[in-house]
Amino acid sequence: MTSNPMKRKHSPRLGPWLTALLLCGGLSACSPPAERVVVLVSLDTLRADHLGFDGYGRDTSPILDAFARDDAVTFEAAFAQSNYTLPSHMSIMTGLYPEAHGMLVPETKTADGTRRTRRLSNKIATLAEILAADGFATTAFTDGLLVDGRYGFDRGFDDYRDLNHDESERNGFRKFRDAVHAWISEHSSRDFFLFLHTYDTHSPYVAPEPFRSRFAGTPPGRERPSGSLVHASMFQIHGAMRLHQYPTLQDLIDVYDGGIAYVDHEIGALFARLKREGLWDQALIIITSDHGELFLENNLVIGHGLGSYNEEVHIPLLIKFPGSKFAGRRVDHVVESVDLLPTILTALGLRVPEYVQGQNLLAGIERGEWSKRHAFGVSPNSGYNHYLLKDGYKFIGAVEDPFGDLLRGHFQPRIVDEMLPPPVDGFEPDRGRDYWEQKLYFGWGLDPTGLAEVFHRGDRIYDLRDARFEWQSPELDDPERTADYHAQVDRLVADSVELGRRLGDPAEPGGALGDDDVARLRALGYAGLADGIAVRDAPRAGDSDIATPEIRTRPPLIDRSQLHRGDRHLWEILRRQAYAPDAALPPGFRRRIAAARADYAAFLDQHPDLELWVYWRIAMLDDAAHRIRATGR
Repeated sequence: MTSNPMKRKHSPRLGPWLTALLLCGGLSACSPPAERVVVLVSLDTLRADHLGFDGYGRDTSPILDAFARDDAVTFEAAFAQSNYTLPSHMSIMTGLYPEAHGMLVPETKTADGTRRTRRLSNKIATLAEILAADGFATTAFTDGLLVDGRYGFDRGFDDYRDLNHDESERNGFRKFRDAVHAWISEHSSRDFFLFLHTYDTHSPYVAPEPFRSRFAGTPPGRERPSGSLVHASMFQIHGAMRLHQYPTLQDLIDVYDGGIAYVDHEIGALFARLKREGLWDQALIIITSDHGELFLENNLVIGHGLGSYNEEVHIPLLIKFPGSKFAGRRVDHVVESVDLLPTILTALGLRVPEYVQGQNLLAGIERGEWSKRHAFGVSPNSGYNHYLLKDGYKFIGAVEDPFGDLLRGHFQPRIVDEMLPPPVDGFEPDRGRDYWEQKLYFGWGLDPTGLAEVFHRGDRIYDLRDARFEWQSPELDDPERTADYHAQVDRLVADSVELGRRLGDPAEPGGALGDDDVARLRALGYAGLADGIAVRDAPRAGDSDIATPEIRTRPPLIDRSQLHRGDRHLWEILRRQAYAPDAALPPGFRRRIAAARADYAAFLDQHPDLELWVYWRIAMLDDAAHRIRATGR
């Protein structure tokens, strides 16, 4: 029978019961602390490589760095099962790949065409249900929305506090900090499972001061490729990120890093509470995330949910076992989010459901016995393309867009009211004004952003043994290995789909999302999900505007450096016009326009077939020049 490290007979440290007794001042003052404590913290949208223990050059995470050094096991190669919140968290809670648990998208269509919320099959046990059945008190404090109880996340919890509708504060810890600490104190004498989920590192980045400004003007934390904010702003999904409040990409990253520093501070307070209650020594604590965040590493996207790059799926994972066993150990073996459920249950001496697809990490840590050597995941919002990372090679499947939704997507190179942030730099946006006389809308087939060039390149494989990210590693010209990894992906998908059929539940889906829920999806940048993109159950013939053979061609990646230089000028022009459309432009703006035009002309000379890539940029410059001529400003 598996030993239960939560019920040790002896410890070289001061025992938790004696610790609590001393804190309470006597036997009558309080009950002995719980022997089994599980705390799972998911910091939504937290990139692994923006943390100190992962080599980041900024001091974003002093508490977590010390935790990794003194108490926890650090998993250096941990990967999420998806690039957005719903499927990734469900994989954490069930130990199943997304195709097996079925929660890839929030909604489904019934036979009569009604859109209904999906809900986890009743045949699948969640982590909370298993622990509750073994006597644990179970509670959750979440920022909700895509971790809403309606999807099945509430199952097994005595109390599931979805605070997404709480408008008193913007995000998690500011909403539930005091309630969490009070709950721990009230339940300190009973075995408990506490799940915390926060959007504090999710866009729009709204960390409180002094954290928000902590890294302004400081050196960057890591190398990254050049990128264009104006390019990224084309996508409706970026409106909620309020990109126009940031002069440069680095300004945006500074604020993101400030959010990390804030959650690190709050985790320090959580740790202090557990120690004061005499629960630290016996606690099993997991700190992780559901996905990361792209900052134009793919020359296209700021945010997440559209690709399988490491910036989106490489996540932090720290596990403190009871007694801080294995403290300070660093594991470079590839692990996944689905491994958390079997690892937690094994640490508690509980049976792991036979259908679980994750591995028990304790076997690998203790004895070097790893049942898997891969990480595998899916991007439901971009054609259900998959990735497979194994033996240092990373396969990314082609974007197929089976529903035709992405192909019919439209881009808006104009500032709309909902994108405008509070005043910055002394400028107050003129809300309600249509900022562009020329409204430029492009169907996907015209591809003015080069999106097909980036995403629709067919299957590809990278060698990551000497570089952590795809943009640092040249794509390998290795058809045999690519075909082999694609075949392995096909088997993993087929096995998961078959398992999902066995675990499926014929019960009626839940109710539809309300208008307020749709608005909140849009507010967090999930415009596609909010508008019903990628929620259908099967592709329909004739939907695609571009034939599959065209999508799967492999054009060479184009050097965008001249575009990016021009875009830096254009971005500053657009920001100034957004905030002060009738004010005099600062000195040098005419020169900025001329410099941007020169860069775009040079790009067009090299790539005359890409006129559409330049056209919308030139149109914006012409609009700015027209305003200067008309107003004399």
